[in-house]
Amino acid sequence: MKASIIMFKLLKLVKPLMLNMIIAITLGLCGHLAASFITILAGYGLLGIIDFWSLVFILLILAILRAIFRYIEQASNHYIAFKLLALIRDKVFGALRKLAPAKLENKNAGNMINIITSDISDNDVYESCKIACVHDVIMSFKDKYKTLVGEKGVTLSGGQKQRIAIARTLA
Repeated sequence: MKASIIMFKLLKLVKPLMLNMIIAITLGLCGHLAASFITILAGYGLLGIIDFWSLVFILLILAILRAIFRYIEQASNHYIAFKLLALIRDKVFGALRKLAPAKLENKNAGNMINIITSDISDNDVYESCKIACVHDVIMSFKDKYKTLVGEKGVTLSGGQKQRIAIARTLA
């Protein structure tokens, strides 16, 4: 799967969070501008262009605004990160719920990934495994992507099963 297709899928996944992302970006920009103006106005103060007490008042206001912008930006970013994690987790568990234990019996790792969607190529499977950081693990198996994983994937660790589930979601 091409990187552009994966990026398009990820952008579609974050679409519900667009307003929060715009808020975080805007507040980050405002905080950066406030920090920049603190430095610029301090330079004006050193040159004697602005009255000392006026400068102190303006710098104090800008510092407080910078702190507020930074706090709200970070809160928005944390909300986005945890909401995105919840969305991905829902997709992964939704994909896993579709798999009955009988479907996993005597399946190899490559087939476990394209069980959910039948319209993906082997290259798509490889790329999604690379992104999910499970490609190297699969390549370490004796039969690579053709390795039989047993009923319910008993030959895989819990982390490997999770990474294969993530690869399925990305594919």
